[in-house]
Amino acid sequence: MTKGSVDDTIARIFQGRKKRDENAQEQDKKLQRIRENIRAGKESTGDVIKDFLIAWAWDYQGNKRGEIESLQAKVNSAVGNPLLVVSVLDMQEPDYHVDGVGQDRPVPHHLERHYNLKMGVVTNNLGLDVKKGQAVIPAERYAERQIRDAYVSEHGKDVDKPSLCHDKRDSMWKHTTGNIVLSSTEIVSEAVPSDFSAQILLSLGTSETGIPRHRTHLYTGNEISNFFVYGGFRGEEQLDLSYVDALELLGLKVPDKFREGHGKFLDTRRIEIYAHLDSLVAREMAASRDVRETEKRAKEIQKYRDDDWSREDSETWSKWNSGAECVKSSRAKIAEHLREVIELGLHKSPRVIELVPGKSVDFQKYFSGVLGNYLNKNS
Repeated sequence: MTKGSVDDTIARIFQGRKKRDENAQEQDKKLQRIRENIRAGKESTGDVIKDFLIAWAWDYQGNKRGEIESLQAKVNSAVGNPLLVVSVLDMQEPDYHVDGVGQDRPVPHHLERHYNLKMGVVTNNLGLDVKKGQAVIPAERYAERQIRDAYVSEHGKDVDKPSLCHDKRDSMWKHTTGNIVLSSTEIVSEAVPSDFSAQILLSLGTSETGIPRHRTHLYTGNEISNFFVYGGFRGEEQLDLSYVDALELLGLKVPDKFREGHGKFLDTRRIEIYAHLDSLVAREMAASRDVRETEKRAKEIQKYRDDDWSREDSETWSKWNSGAECVKSSRAKIAEHLREVIELGLHKSPRVIELVPGKSVDFQKYFSGVLGNYLNKNS
C-alpha cells in the first residue's frame, strides 16, 4: 500500500467514525490491520515517526510526535559526545481496602522505583526501528547501571535520580558493546510494550491500565556530571562516585572533583578493609591452631573416630566445634572483604599510607598477599 493510500485509509476511518457510517468494531479491525502491516513492513506512510506512532502508540493523528522529535533532537545534538539516558519506572501492585459498603477495592500502591542508567558516546543520529518498536542510539559501547530504590510517596522525592543510599549490590556499572536501545515504552508515553521484559510487567499491574509507564530523561554535557551531584544537609555537595567507574569503563576523562573524591573514598576503604582483614586473619589463624591442637589431643586419647568424637568427651567436642565455626565464619567475612578489594582494584593499585607515626602500610602488597593466601586455602 502506498504512502497516500495508508493516510487516506486512516482519514476515511476517522471520518467514518464522525459520521458513524461503520460500526466501531469494524473500524478497529481495519486500524489493527494497518498497525500490523506497518510493523511487518508491508505498509508505510512514508514518515518513520508517523509509522512508529501508529504501530506502537496507536497515535494516528501525530499527537505524540513531539515526544519522539524531542528525543531525536537531543540525541542528534550529542553526536561525538557522551550521553546519559535515565529510564525511570515505578513498580506498583494493587493494595485492597474495604470501602464504606464492605467492598474490596484496589488502590494503587507504590513498591519501589526502578532506574536504568545507560551512558555512552553517541556516534550517529537516532534511528527508529518500527518493526521492533525500538529507538537505537548508535554507540560503540556503553556503561549500564540498574538501581532499585525504595519508594513510598511523591512528596519530597526527586523523580529524576535515585537516592545515595540504594543497595550497593545492584548498582555496579557494567560494560556492554553495541548501541544503546530504548523500548517503545521508554520512547513514547502510553505506548504498547515492545520488549519482552516490559510485557512481563503487564501482569504486575504497573499502572491503572496494566502498562508500565517509563519516564526517560536524556543528559548531555555538564548535565551528566550534575546528575551525579547531590545537595548535602548543610549545603555541601555529595558525589555519587560510581560516575567515576562509568567514565573509566568508557575511557573518558574524569572531572577533577570526582577524581579527588574517588581517591579519598578509596583511601578510606583501604584503611577500613585493612583493619577488618587484619583482625579477621588473626582470628582465623588462632581458631585454626586451636582446631589442630584439639584434633591432636583427641587422637592422643583415642576418642577421634570417623571424623567425629566420642560423645563422652563433650568438652573436647565443644572446643573443636567452636573452633571450626570460628574458622568458617572468619573465612566467610574475609571472602566478603576480598570481593570488595577485587571490585575496587585495591590489590592492583600501588598505595602506601602512614597510618600512625612510624607505621606505614603498602596496601597493594598487603591485599595481594591476603588474596593469595585465601585462594590457596580454598583451592
